[in-house]
Formats: sequence, structure tokens, C-alpha cells
Amino acid sequence: MLRDRTDQWRRERLLQQRQRLESVGVLAAGVAHEVNNPLAYVRANLAHLEQLAALAPKLQNGPQPAASELLEMGDVVAESVEGLDRIARIVEDLLHFARPPLERRSPVSLSRVAEEALRLAALHQGSPVRVEAVLAPALPAVEASEDRLVQVALNLLLNARQALGAREGGWIRVETGAEAGRVTLRVRDNGPGVPSELRERIFDPFFTTRPPGEGTGLGLAIAFDIVREHDGSLELEPQAGGGACFALRLPLP
Repeated sequence: MLRDRTDQWRRERLLQQRQRLESVGVLAAGVAHEVNNPLAYVRANLAHLEQLAALAPKLQNGPQPAASELLEMGDVVAESVEGLDRIARIVEDLLHFARPPLERRSPVSLSRVAEEALRLAALHQGSPVRVEAVLAPALPAVEASEDRLVQVALNLLLNARQALGAREGGWIRVETGAEAGRVTLRVRDNGPGVPSELRERIFDPFFTTRPPGEGTGLGLAIAFDIVREHDGSLELEPQAGGGACFALRLPLP
């Protein structure tokens, strides 16, 4: 006797992913609270130091060591502010897990979501990557937050572009359609794909294959959580010929 356990395996995997995200949510609430307080006064102090740095040109005729230190202060402050801004962005992403923003939902077409994400990504500008859009013209609408779904689609597009790099003949294809009581949005590419040993971790918070400083590893985790809030699913599907295919599915009302 043979039994197809594909759906059961998928449900178990989604349950495990949700449990991991719920644990991160509890952690995120505490981390965000602790980090936000010092961020406020450190940034205020740096702003004050920036004002002091503006006095350096007036002291050039004074003692040279003091004047040279003040002249360097502007660069030091600018780098510090940039680092703090990065921390603030990470905290904002963490807060999404702990306290998802309230949003107004309305009838949304995934084809319109795809069009808006493509416009924001502007993948065709200054890039050798060929971008194709195969969008269903009369796709049934779902009750959703259009802005949040655009965020998901945009993240998938930018990830595909990053994976392709300078690959010759690279392409990205965005598809929308309806199947079995659900609407779908797929983002495909012919990049290197995701190694089999990493497939179970790509939606984990803070997991990234990018070099240090080029990503926080929260993009796909947040996208997964946004789709989950809409009672949908986001999965990495196998694709013939290699590359990657991310499929977003939302139930029809």
C-alpha cells in the first residue's frame, strides 16, 4: 500500500516554521525594547557632536592637534550615524515579528501587486537581466493589504536579481494565476538556485548566504510571516532546469 504524504509533510513543515517565528517574536519584543532606548540618546549625542565638528574650520589657526581632531570628527560622526541607522532598520524588522502593524485590507489583485513590485524594483534599468511578466488579466481579488503583498513580491524580485549577479543570459519571470481555490504569484529565475542542504533554512530569521554587511537575513522571514498573516503560504518549489522558483499562494474568499 502506498500513501502520498506530500500534503502532510508540507503542513508539518509550515507548522514548524510558524513555531520558530513565534519564538522569534517573543525574543524580538525584548530586544527591540532594550535597543530602542539607547538608540534615542546616542543619536541625540551624535547630533550634538556633529554641531561641534562644524566649528573645526574656525580653529585652524589655533593649536594644530586639536584642530585636526575636530576636522576628523565629522567623518567619525557620519559613520556612527550610518551604523545606528542600520541598527534601527533591524529593530524595525524585529518589531514586525513581535507586533505586526495594523493595516486596512481591501480587494487586491496579485497581478496588480506584481506590476507594482516590478515598477519599484526597476530591474530592467542598467541590468543585463531579462525580465518577463506573465500576468493573468482577470485574476480574482483577495482581501489583503496591497502594500504588504507588494513588499513580499519586491523582496522575491530583489533576491532573484541578487542571485543572478552578472550571469550572462540571466532572466526573471513573474507569473500570476489561479488554481484550486487559490490565487498564485510565482517568481522564477535561472540563477544558481538554492542548495538542497539550505532549503529548510531559507525562511529562518537571520539566515543569509550573502556576505557580511549585504543583508540581515530577515527579508524572506518577514515575507513568510506576511503571507502567513494572510492565511496563505510561501514556498520554494522545485524547478526543471535549475534556478529558483518562489510560489506565493493565497486562498480565495
